[in-house]
Amino acid sequence: MKMKKVGLIIVCLSVIIQNNSSAQDSLYNSRNNIYLEFLGNGGLGSINYEQRVEKVTFIRIGFSLMPRSSCSGFDFSKSTFLLLLAGSHVIPFYKNSCLEAGICTVVPVLEKYNKIEPFWSLNVGYRLQPLESGFVFRLISSFMYGDSRIYFWPGLSLGYSF
Repeated sequence: MKMKKVGLIIVCLSVIIQNNSSAQDSLYNSRNNIYLEFLGNGGLGSINYEQRVEKVTFIRIGFSLMPRSSCSGFDFSKSTFLLLLAGSHVIPFYKNSCLEAGICTVVPVLEKYNKIEPFWSLNVGYRLQPLESGFVFRLISSFMYGDSRIYFWPGLSLGYSF
């Protein structure tokens, strides 16, 4: 299982880091996004980086620290684990304000007991992002599959496009 996690992380990083040398329309200058996502795929929140790899497709990678819940609330001192997020978003009609859809996998790493399996999510939402650089706003609905259940989880992202 550890080799699958490491393999997934390496593949996602290599896709993001590779240089997209194909010609781009001058209309679509903004290629990179960095944003904080509140709730969403990372649980309570995550830090994410996206790169546009095609005219309407973004590849995403991010991370989150997630505390174990307890009866008294969240306690970071007892058991905290790192979540890695990797996914892709498609924006069919790329303009300043548009709908988006995507998939994301969340892989728990550095978990003390390593009993948590990766889970998948389908995201549908709204994105406000300039064609050039500037402020990014996303509002998503995530439908997550894990532990043989489907969960609904909203998300709000604020960031910058460059």
